[in-house]
Amino acid sequence: MKNLNSDFDLQLNINGMSSHVLDSISDVGRVINKDGQDIYSNFSMKKLKGKLDDKELNILRKISNTTFTTGTTFIDEQTLANKIYSVKSSPVFNDKKEVIYAVEVFRDISIGASIRNELFMANKKMIDDIKFAKKIQTSILPRIKEYKDFTFEYRYEPSEQLSGDIFDLIKIDDDKYCVYIADVVGHGVSASFMTMFIRQTVRSIISEGKVYLPNDLLKELLNRFKELDLDSSQYFSIFYGVVDIEKKRFIYSNGGHNSIPILFRGNDYFLLEGEGKFISNVFSKVKYEEQSIYIKEGDELLLYTDGVIETKNIEKEEFGIDRLLEVKNNDGELLDNLFDSINKFRWGEQKDDVALL
Repeated sequence: MKNLNSDFDLQLNINGMSSHVLDSISDVGRVINKDGQDIYSNFSMKKLKGKLDDKELNILRKISNTTFTTGTTFIDEQTLANKIYSVKSSPVFNDKKEVIYAVEVFRDISIGASIRNELFMANKKMIDDIKFAKKIQTSILPRIKEYKDFTFEYRYEPSEQLSGDIFDLIKIDDDKYCVYIADVVGHGVSASFMTMFIRQTVRSIISEGKVYLPNDLLKELLNRFKELDLDSSQYFSIFYGVVDIEKKRFIYSNGGHNSIPILFRGNDYFLLEGEGKFISNVFSKVKYEEQSIYIKEGDELLLYTDGVIETKNIEKEEFGIDRLLEVKNNDGELLDNLFDSINKFRWGEQKDDVALL
C-alpha cells in the first residue's frame, strides 16, 4: 500500500489489515478525497470503472460530491454497466470535523431489484384486476328503481375494494318480482367471485320459469352450489322473498341470514324471522320454511347484512337492531340516516361489508 496517503495507510493497516483483504470482498468499494482522487479502490471497483462510460463516471463524481457537500451519509440506487447497485457513501472526518474522505460501497442488487420489479408489476396487475372486478361487481347491482307501486333503493359499502355482499331485484312476471340479499363468508376476491355465482345462478333459475317460490328456489340454489364441490369453509347466508303485487303478499324464506329483515308499518314494525340453513355443502337435505305477510301502501321493508348491526364503537358495543330501530324514528330518508349513523358509530376501520336495501 505504498501509494496510499500516509494517514489512511496507517488506518488500513491497523490490526494487520491489508489491501488484499478489501480486494477479496464482492462489494465494489473505494475511498476518495475531496479532489475526486481515488485514495483506494478495491479490485471490484477497478473492474467496474473499466466498464463505465463518461455519463456513468459522472454519476460516481456526483455521489462523492454529495457526501462532501452535506457531510452526511448518502444512500442511493444507481444503474452502472447494466447492473443495479445499492450505493452507500459515508464521510470520514478529521480532528476539525472536516470531511476529508468519502468511503463508498456499491452492492450489486440486480437480482433483487429484478425480483422487486417483477413483484411490483405483478402487484400492479393484481390491483388493476381488482379494480376491474370492483367495476364489474358494482355494475351488476340492480338497476330497477321503481316497479309499479314499489320503489327500490340501496346503500352499499364494501370493507375492501371487493365485497362479499350481494342483493338483487328480479322480475318474475307482470305481478311478481323477487328480492334477496346474501352475505358470503370472508371478504376480498374469493368472496366477490361467490357473489357473482349467486347472482348468475338465481337469475338463471328464475329465467328457466319453473322455480321461484322461496323453498324451491333456495333448495335449487343449494344443489347448484354443491356442484361446485367447494370445501366446508365456503358458504353464504341468504334471505329471499317474492312480492306478489296482485295478492298483496310478501312470501319469504331465510337461509341462515342472521340479519333479520324488518317490515315497518307506520309506528309498528315486524321482524321477518324464519328458520333455514345457510347455503353450504355440509347439508344434504334441507327445507326452507316459507312464511308470508300482507303488504300495504306505505310499508317499508328493510333488508341488510351483518356489517350493519355488528359495527362496533370504541367501547366494543355493537350497533345492533335497537339502534337501527331508533334511527327509523328520525326524520329524513331511512337509508341515508342509517348509513350516516353507522359511520358515526363505528370506531376504527370498517371490518365488514355494509349493504342496506
